[in-house]
Amino acid sequence: MVQRLPVLLVVTHRPEFQHRWGGEPHVTLLELERLGERESATLVQNLAAHATLEPTLVAEIVERTDGVPLFVEELTKAVLESADRETRVAALLAASPGAQLAIPAALHASLTARLDRLGPAAKEVAQVGAVLGREFTYELLNQVANRRDLDVTLRRLADAGLLSCRGLPPRSSYLFKHALVQDVAYATLLRTRRQELHGRVALALSQNFSDMVEHQPELLAHHLTAAGDNERAIALCERLDSAPEHLNVLYWLAVAHGLRGELSQAAEATEAGVALAEARGDRPALINSLRGAALAHLLTGHLAKALDRCQRAVAIFDASDEVEQLATRAAAQDAGVAGLALMSWALWAAGYSDAAVARINLPR
Repeated sequence: MVQRLPVLLVVTHRPEFQHRWGGEPHVTLLELERLGERESATLVQNLAAHATLEPTLVAEIVERTDGVPLFVEELTKAVLESADRETRVAALLAASPGAQLAIPAALHASLTARLDRLGPAAKEVAQVGAVLGREFTYELLNQVANRRDLDVTLRRLADAGLLSCRGLPPRSSYLFKHALVQDVAYATLLRTRRQELHGRVALALSQNFSDMVEHQPELLAHHLTAAGDNERAIALCERLDSAPEHLNVLYWLAVAHGLRGELSQAAEATEAGVALAEARGDRPALINSLRGAALAHLLTGHLAKALDRCQRAVAIFDASDEVEQLATRAAAQDAGVAGLALMSWALWAAGYSDAAVARINLPR
């Protein structure tokens, strides 16, 4: 009966779904590409309806969701449902993966289920990859994961559309197709396991990837700090002195000192960052270094210095163009909003409660 009717059947499926319809003359296969930036932005704006989302916020949602409609929808809804409509995506999704609670619940559940369906081996390899970063090499992954079934497991993740591969092992490199997949894989790690993996990455980098460490010392500093090995992180940062990478690593030096409660040393590291950023004319780094210095001075009771650094950071941020403002988010915060919040804390601590309230209520 159906065979004699003009019926159009539309079926959607994931890339990993296996079927035998391709050879049929009456079947047309259409491979859907991810949404482009303009299409993603249109989807965000349609979902927002009458809510006002500033262009930089829309752009960040687009960048974070990689053109996947489900991701765009869920993240946009999470932003719209947040208590503070001015909150940037960076507040919902930390730049460093692992903020499980920040990922919309439905999206987190969906991505976690996809990892679980692939089995424990694939999930573990995805977790190790997430510790390494959005992109990683087979050689480094192999040393950290230490699995005999690594090749097969990586193919399974690639076939499932979670990773893309370039080259052939052992010279291949891999990229999480979606940033949120990396976030979720990282978020499923227990803290102790996470620290252990960061420690193994730091060990592998130190012993077998000297060229990478030489050109990206901040990468080693990051893994040492995340592993809780603050002594070595500080020693590494201090050895760099005036090296070109010093500005990047100074951040991790300040973090390491802060985690140890060494606030005076943290202030010294951030002030060094301020001086170096000024010398290099790096405005985004200067803004973040000033904010870091302000926080360190605030916590050590040097309120005048804290206010001075806050005011400079906010003034420079306001005078920056959009590209420079976006670049400040390398510190995982909206530097404009965070700067005003920090200034309000300093004003409040100094006894200027009215000014503190006025600063915190300024629109952004």
